[in-house]
Amino acid sequence: MAGETVLLADNSPESVRFVRDTILQPNGYRVLSVDNGPDALQQALSAQADLLICRLKLPGMDGLTLLKNLRNAGSNLPVILTTVQNPPHAAVRAFELGASGYLVRPFSARQMLQAVDRALTEPRLRQSLEQVVKNLRRATERMEAHTTELYILHTVGQAIAASLEPEYVFEYIAEAAAHVTGAEESALMLLDEAGDLYLCAAYGLSTSPTTPFQVKVNDSIAGQVVKTGEPIIISTQDVHEAFKVKTSYFVKSLINVPLKVNRQTIGVLAVNNKTSLRPFTDHHLNLLATLADYTAITIQKAMAQAAASRTSPEQTPPAPRPA
Repeated sequence: MAGETVLLADNSPESVRFVRDTILQPNGYRVLSVDNGPDALQQALSAQADLLICRLKLPGMDGLTLLKNLRNAGSNLPVILTTVQNPPHAAVRAFELGASGYLVRPFSARQMLQAVDRALTEPRLRQSLEQVVKNLRRATERMEAHTTELYILHTVGQAIAASLEPEYVFEYIAEAAAHVTGAEESALMLLDEAGDLYLCAAYGLSTSPTTPFQVKVNDSIAGQVVKTGEPIIISTQDVHEAFKVKTSYFVKSLINVPLKVNRQTIGVLAVNNKTSLRPFTDHHLNLLATLADYTAITIQKAMAQAAASRTSPEQTPPAPRPA
């Protein structure tokens, strides 16, 4: 695995060219270089380097002091020290300070690459483990969200099966729509006799008792859904952009799905975000479509019950018993 960034601290231009141009870059490593100890320390602490290859003798600060200062600053950056003279006990001291490698010049390209690979093995494993943990955490979050969605949908289904009043079920569906999509607002709207949409149930929506929440079919996004029978999903990442739901009512993102009974659109189930830039997804659209189906079932059930009550014969009182 290459692609890591190596900080090369060496005051010999020939040595820098050899290590950088002959060994590291041809094998896919990015290389930064400095020619003195203080700059090496500053770069090692601030730059996004994955490895430091440092000459033991450097102007301004020797390699052992540089390594000690790095560890005192809390840095775990892997360090390979290189030297020409190999002073007594220098290698022992380097490993005591936490060096990952120690090479005596002249070294071959193979020796340097092996030292680099050994030095980066632990960081690579740590990075892989961190990625696995992140993936597991995301998978767990998705599973928990999916479980919550299933629970909400199941609860709505139970409300319908319990033959509760349609108004109660509509309120429950509106609240469920906001929860499963993470929306700030939701609205369940049905067509009135004039062909416009009126608010039947809502969640998080600011409405005035004196000003009914009505939406004109000919001048609204919900109206397009009624006319086409197709859902609409719109999002923006621009804080200055918004979409008109109705006159003087703007949102950042929305989903509108049709409510259909016998293939005829009779209303719209909508969710909106007025301030949040969090976009809706196709998954949210599918969840909302399921709730729209539940709404249609509730309406069909209410229509069937009303029809049954109209057609059932009136009960006559029992005849009096003969004396």
